[in-house]
Amino acid sequence: MSAPVVVSPSAKHTATVIWLHGLGDNGSGWSDVAHQLNLPWVKFLLPNAPSRPVTINMGASMPAWADIKGLSPDAPEDEEGTMKTRKYIHDLIAEEGKNGIPADRIMVGGFSQGAAMACFAVLTHEARLAGCFVLSGYLAFKCLQDEDEDRKVGHRAGSCYAILSGLILILVLVLVLVLVLVFPTF
Repeated sequence: MSAPVVVSPSAKHTATVIWLHGLGDNGSGWSDVAHQLNLPWVKFLLPNAPSRPVTINMGASMPAWADIKGLSPDAPEDEEGTMKTRKYIHDLIAEEGKNGIPADRIMVGGFSQGAAMACFAVLTHEARLAGCFVLSGYLAFKCLQDEDEDRKVGHRAGSCYAILSGLILILVLVLVLVLVLVFPTF
């Protein structure tokens, strides 16, 4: 994957937001929003998905975090692509940790397919992160229900199962502001 677009903080860097774009877009597609949020202590990492064939788009190659094979709840998922994206997000989180930003000051989210990947990565991350925002996204249900320990969500998803009840998860960007970003040294 190519290097993420970075919107650097203008003050002391105390928090990071990793924001994943949707199908067919790229990291720079959200850079204006990151600038407009005007959060001087926050670094925004806007990764770029690799280009790959997407089944629901007649196999056309486009930026995608994983293949989308169908839109029905029982459609097969691209487990390999989802797991590679999860590893990439976890690696970005680890790199921010090496740069002195603790996990509880890192928020991951995205739009559409990026939101689904962000949610899966946050729910399966070993550390408690600042949060996850999901804009017009969904949850990778089959991956969350898998009993394989490497992919199991565990206790963190318990409340999600109760809330979701099979529906699409949609959260508001306000969570970003309320949970961590309004308080630069929280």
